[in-house]
Amino acid sequence: MTLAISLLSFTEQLKWVQERVNKILLHKFQRLPNHQSKLIRAMQYSTLIGGKRIRPFLIYIIGNMLNISIKNLDIPAAAIECIHTYSLIHDDLPAMDNGIYRRGKHTCHLIFDEAHAILAGDALHALAFEMLSNSTMPDINDSNKLTIINELAHAIGASGMCGGQALDIESIHQEINVEKLNFIYFNKTGALIRAAIKICIIAANIQNCALSSLLETYANTFGLLFQIKDDLKDYQKDKCNIKQQNFSNTSSKLKTYPTLIGIKKTNRKITDLYHIALKTLEKLENIHGINTTTLQNLTHFIAKKNIPQNM
Repeated sequence: MTLAISLLSFTEQLKWVQERVNKILLHKFQRLPNHQSKLIRAMQYSTLIGGKRIRPFLIYIIGNMLNISIKNLDIPAAAIECIHTYSLIHDDLPAMDNGIYRRGKHTCHLIFDEAHAILAGDALHALAFEMLSNSTMPDINDSNKLTIINELAHAIGASGMCGGQALDIESIHQEINVEKLNFIYFNKTGALIRAAIKICIIAANIQNCALSSLLETYANTFGLLFQIKDDLKDYQKDKCNIKQQNFSNTSSKLKTYPTLIGIKKTNRKITDLYHIALKTLEKLENIHGINTTTLQNLTHFIAKKNIPQNM
């Protein structure tokens, strides 16, 4: 990230990341064979219709903090957004959440049909690893590039995002406690957020040190904060939809913080996580001399704002 970008306001930084990632992804889609096919139009529609690009944002911001050149961050940022979008497409399918809207637009399977939505998710999943393995990250050696690929693969599989999603679905018919819910969130949501930060740790070649440990602590706290805040927003939205008798989404049956402990305790948990995250960032500044202003702003943005769904 250049000095000029570092001097932008937080809102301008968010916009800068959105525009940069969108440009990279659009370029990738346009270079695919048969780029006007229904499949690629479904991939492009789902990826470029919106979203705050929080996971790519983490890559650019943490990368900047660790003095990683932007030319080494573009491909991981675009790849992780492909993975995130693939997960949203599949999450919205009738067999999963049966979602109607995503990022303020109709979901992929409603626009392109269910079969093409499944294939679009599969193709985005493949594209992420194609980019990481074939594209240029000039200052990252082959060993670290392979470690990045392994980290992302681990984060989204049975030991990470997909495993957490499966547990989430299974919890519909189970009695679970907060500890079990935290474990679900650690994988379902937290795994990809941790991967974004771990990619930067690997690219900077600072694995297994005090600095990387603090960054991973922040990732875990931020991931849980992000999901619980989303729980609260969805719970309030669901109550409104139920009153209007137009809600049939499977997600209304999932176990969440508000349904387990109520709104008051959920808000208290959000506040606690917010302060833990800020304390971790304070340690990064005091011990390692790293400017964490943008991460502080991001943490505040997630904890305090009524953020759009599924960023």
